[in-house]
Amino acid sequence: QDFINTHGLKLIRNDSWSGSSFCYTGYGNTDCSHSSSFIYRYRTLKNEGFFEKNEIDTVLVFGGTNDSWSNAPLGEPMYENWKEEDLFNVLPAICHFAYSLKTDFPHIKVVFIINEWLKPEVQDCIEAAAIRFGATPVRLRNNVSKENNHPTAAGMKQISEQLTEALK
Repeated sequence: QDFINTHGLKLIRNDSWSGSSFCYTGYGNTDCSHSSSFIYRYRTLKNEGFFEKNEIDTVLVFGGTNDSWSNAPLGEPMYENWKEEDLFNVLPAICHFAYSLKTDFPHIKVVFIINEWLKPEVQDCIEAAAIRFGATPVRLRNNVSKENNHPTAAGMKQISEQLTEALK
């Protein structure tokens, strides 16, 4: 919210879900393919016409934490020819998500915020997929104030400041 207020932006939708992942595999190896995965939620918004009904110019994507913490299978980065079963793995799911956003809506600025607490493979894949598909990756530095591994109010301000600096 700090980033939005600082830059005079209008929040159309905050689609944050606790425990959600890019991939279809959640905590305890649960199947999130038709519930909370980023891919499922994106497809639902697209199919409902959300992007046509709303004037969207920027999408901020802040994910990968639960993919890392849940120990979902990593797989290998894939940049095309995904099958649904590939999306149960973190790295192919990240690539598919970045591809989908940028090819479905090339006019929208997409920013992937890369959390400092992610597995290195997840951090690297988010950055590589963002660059490959024309999105902007922003890696957070290790100075975000946290409590129980989640940003505090001060940490959210620090994230806003780092985003502002990176997007100049």
